Amino acid sequence: MRNWHFCGTKNAGVKRATEIIRQENISPEEWEEAKIEASKRKVIKLEREEERFENARNGILKGYDDQIIADITGLSIEQIQELRNESI
Repeated sequence: MRNWHFCGTKNAGVKRATEIIRQENISPEEWEEAKIEASKRKVIKLEREEERFENARNGILKGYDDQIIADITGLSIEQIQELRNESI
């Protein structure tokens, strides 16, 4: 697969334009490979997100303070409070 570099921007519009350009310049096999890799990255991201929430739930069950849970998981205090309310 070709290795393209476009400024490392986080702008969604630029990312989408880059994807279109890439799609027009790669073979169907390369495009399929890129789609598979993108799907894998999405699954990993979702799994990590779920793990953060599971760790927060465990912290709640153990009686940890919201700030400690936030520091450990990276979740916001509001997200943790929502989890606490779901547990009631």
